[in-house]
Amino acid sequence: MWTSRSFRLKPIGRSMGRSISWIAVKDCSAETLLEQFDLERNGDVCEPFNPPCSVKQLANGWTILALQGCEHKFLGAERVKPLSQGRELVSCWLEEHVMISAAEGWRDGRKLWRVVHDGEEELGDMEIDGDPPAAFVKFPRCARERQARDDAEVQANANELGQARLRLMQVDYLFDVPAQLTRSRTGFAHDKRLPIAAGFQTAVARARTPKRRWLFW
Repeated sequence: MWTSRSFRLKPIGRSMGRSISWIAVKDCSAETLLEQFDLERNGDVCEPFNPPCSVKQLANGWTILALQGCEHKFLGAERVKPLSQGRELVSCWLEEHVMISAAEGWRDGRKLWRVVHDGEEELGDMEIDGDPPAAFVKFPRCARERQARDDAEVQANANELGQARLRLMQVDYLFDVPAQLTRSRTGFAHDKRLPIAAGFQTAVARARTPKRRWLFW
């Protein structure tokens, strides 16, 4: 008998999720981080990923810049390379509409590692470059174990579910791995709802001082 369980569905042809990015820098003030991207705080307190840009300095020494949109331009090598000089930097992005996620780590201007999962290609897909932190090993292993258990239960009830519904029951636990790795390094959980009082602040483009015009008569 089929019992109702909580599965992550991946419906075909319609969107159902967020498209976000974030950058975490160790031992870096919010002002220094924002200056790199020509941003400043406007004084508004907010939730992360609600305005296009927001920032928070965590008690553990990491500063988070939360951004709307996957593969945000701020994650480009030309932007994060100078920011990682003399410190550790971790970035992550995910696109829930197509189940693609990625994370990478930098230090002293060098990219040390990168992990990417593309659920559009294959649920078990995980591309790894460089040497991720030691904690990485457990995340894909646990994800594959959970996915195997759920897949087995779905297949066991295939006749009752019907083939059409079965195709929708595509569990993709590996999608969470890049964000889990980022959280293990920085302590920031993108999917944990925080009270506004938790202190993310809206970041906006830095106001430019107009050039003074000199008039000569």
